[in-house]
Amino acid sequence: MIPAVWVLGAFVVVVLAASSFIDLPFWPFTAKKYITVIGYYQAQQNNETARFSATVTTKNSSKETAVKDATDKSQKLIDSLKTFGIADKDIKTQNINIYQDQEMYYDNGVQKYRNGAWNVSMTVEMTLRDVTKAPTLTELLAKLEISNMWGPNFSAEQGATDEVALLAKAFDNAQVKADGLARTVGKRLGGVISITEGYQSALPIFAYKDAGMGGGGGGIEPGTSDVSKTVTVTFELK
Repeated sequence: MIPAVWVLGAFVVVVLAASSFIDLPFWPFTAKKYITVIGYYQAQQNNETARFSATVTTKNSSKETAVKDATDKSQKLIDSLKTFGIADKDIKTQNINIYQDQEMYYDNGVQKYRNGAWNVSMTVEMTLRDVTKAPTLTELLAKLEISNMWGPNFSAEQGATDEVALLAKAFDNAQVKADGLARTVGKRLGGVISITEGYQSALPIFAYKDAGMGGGGGGIEPGTSDVSKTVTVTFELK
């Protein structure tokens, strides 16, 4: 006689094997099949802000004088920006650098160093929220007593993108991918099991013309930025 435990074990093995091929709703260990895909959608948005930075520098044998001169130049720059129409919140002193030169000289044929003049630099960063004025601001900065200027760095305004619409498009892309893959293996899509949002930062696109910057006219184009969304979606396969 075959022991009862052997019979029960054989029954469990048969049922487990069958559950891989047929749907057994009453069986708690039925293996469900899923498919996970990544959906992506990208659009372009007009750049609405431009960032500039300008650096003033001074040099003097007196440290105090060098700092005062740099502070005066920096304040003159800031006053000009405010007069231009840039708000206080969009003007920021980004960096202050103070250092002393080391002058090389020879004493009886021996190379030595001694302290020299003091150098002071201050960098002011500004955000322009009307990109049509970028050529005019560039022209203004070029006329001021600055040693270095950087910009404009155009970018899309944060929060201006319709993120819900982008996510919906990304989901549609994921659904099309999943449906195509499911049909390839003779299946069809079931319900959505999970959705995870993935975000890709906007990348600015710069567009410059070869024309000069004078006259307050063209020569600088704000261009557009790529804005995108990604989602990871898991569907049930039927």
